[in-house]
Amino acid sequence: MRADYSVEGPQWDKLFDQAEDILPICHDFAKDAILSAPLSIVLGKHNAHLVEKLLQNEVQLSVERVYLTLPFSMYGEQPFFLVVRNEESWAIRHLIFFSYHAMRFKKGQGPNVEMSVFHDLLWNAVCRWAGVPIAAEKLFSDRDDLEWMNQLSKAQVLRRQELNTGSLIPISRAREIFKQALEQADNAEFVDILDNLPPDESAMAAYIRFVGRRGNETQRTEEWKQTPAAQKWRDAHERGQQTRKTAEWKQSPAGQAQEKARLKGVETTVRKSRDNWEEFMNLDEVQELLASDDTKIAPNNRWKKVKITALAAKGTPVERSQYVARYCARKDGRLVPQPGLQVFASGKAKKDFLATL
Repeated sequence: MRADYSVEGPQWDKLFDQAEDILPICHDFAKDAILSAPLSIVLGKHNAHLVEKLLQNEVQLSVERVYLTLPFSMYGEQPFFLVVRNEESWAIRHLIFFSYHAMRFKKGQGPNVEMSVFHDLLWNAVCRWAGVPIAAEKLFSDRDDLEWMNQLSKAQVLRRQELNTGSLIPISRAREIFKQALEQADNAEFVDILDNLPPDESAMAAYIRFVGRRGNETQRTEEWKQTPAAQKWRDAHERGQQTRKTAEWKQSPAGQAQEKARLKGVETTVRKSRDNWEEFMNLDEVQELLASDDTKIAPNNRWKKVKITALAAKGTPVERSQYVARYCARKDGRLVPQPGLQVFASGKAKKDFLATL
């Protein structure tokens, strides 16, 4: 059965009136097919998660993920395969591998070189183990029938190649690649960008930035917000938000990876805020202010002194960062106090200080 593609997986209730009766039969058939073979390759994100879920409840079998150390992700997480063992003997009964659909490689949606080579190795290995002849050992990594979905996807793939090899595609070659885009009247700005691009900058990166900026500008217009595409985006965003609130998603590998990244971001922010605050407190201007006699400084400086003392005692990282940003700027890697942080004995002293800037 061929269903229309959806990022949420097949929409079975839209295809069949009795989907709730049909699906369990299909799932049982898929499970029996996998358990009848020692080696399996499962295609697609939805099927990968479905197979793992179906096998988890199988009696007398133990299902284990084996993660692969590869420089890319699959289905939004670290690539892996499944080892299915007999619980009593611990003998391996099945190996289950996962692959993207071949159409992903034919349509040029962005598989990088490493991912293409990995798929070559995966399919070649399973074919050899199963005794199946290999028609083309570089079926994924060496294709001559690639059909690019659009100029942007092509630029993204080529930019990844630039980053991997450290070699930029010459601007003359970029003009050939973007020939179709350069001929379009609404891309006149990119023509200017390419004409003035320094030879040590990436034309691929320039095109990606150009398309992204123009897309953002379009999506900010009221006209676009009223289109079906905008409503579709809002609906998908809302479904994604609701999914991420469920306990099931939070316990999934993707949910745990997102939470790990969030905690790492918080830790980094707190550390930077702490280091920033320590540097701020060690500034001569701050030390002078904190050591000053309250009776000999202006009321606004007395207030700053009280505020800094309070922040040092009980301020949150956000409050401290906001205060530092208000009175300091970072220049050449160090904090530079702004005039408002100085302790001036008189208006003339302040005037003299401003004259030095």
